[in-house]
Amino acid sequence: MTTPAAGTDIAPMGTAVLVLEPRKPTFTAVQECDARGALVRGLAEYLEQLSWQAAGGRELRFKRVKQEWSAVEDSAKWPSLSLYTIAPGAYDASKFTPEQIPTDTVPDGRFVVSYADMVVDIVAEVWCTDVKERSQFTAMLENAFNPVMYRYGFNLDLPFYFGQRGDYSVQEVTIEDAEDDAHRRIRKAMFSVNAIVPVTKLVALPLSKPKFKLEAVSSDVDVLVRFITESL
Repeated sequence: MTTPAAGTDIAPMGTAVLVLEPRKPTFTAVQECDARGALVRGLAEYLEQLSWQAAGGRELRFKRVKQEWSAVEDSAKWPSLSLYTIAPGAYDASKFTPEQIPTDTVPDGRFVVSYADMVVDIVAEVWCTDVKERSQFTAMLENAFNPVMYRYGFNLDLPFYFGQRGDYSVQEVTIEDAEDDAHRRIRKAMFSVNAIVPVTKLVALPLSKPKFKLEAVSSDVDVLVRFITESL
């Protein structure tokens, strides 16, 4: 991945971070979006940084990466990538229990609590102008969707959503050709990416701080132990 060239329509580099090796996430107190939106935004910020050295030495990159359908007044700039969801996002609580005890904190001392996973399929729709270009961008995304050796898919740390870790795995690709698109010099490819992130909130939980007070009852060895709890 390289920095986009000056003059392209790519937004400033995002803050989503590709996890290159297994490690624990660093949580933050920042929430700029909901769980579904965090997954889409993270994927967009990752993919907008990609570049690809195609056959013949041509360097390819997307001129526009959108997290939703473009507005009618937006002029087309190809090659481009649009990310959106079609199916509803599912709140999956199968691996969570009400008795879960939070252990992770953010810098202000609040606890990170997750009560379900947000599971959603993201469509990554590639728009190109010819078949060869589409093939090259499809190859670029195939590599980008499996960038590490220790697992299938990849993880992104999402500092704009509590620093939580999004889990991404590509499921399928559809190469779409239609007569009308061909006449307009449009060639599309659509990837389906399964994405998961814990639905998160921050809470300030009172914790008990145990203390023991020893009192001699008699001159013998008998001792009265009083257990005292204080709220932190």
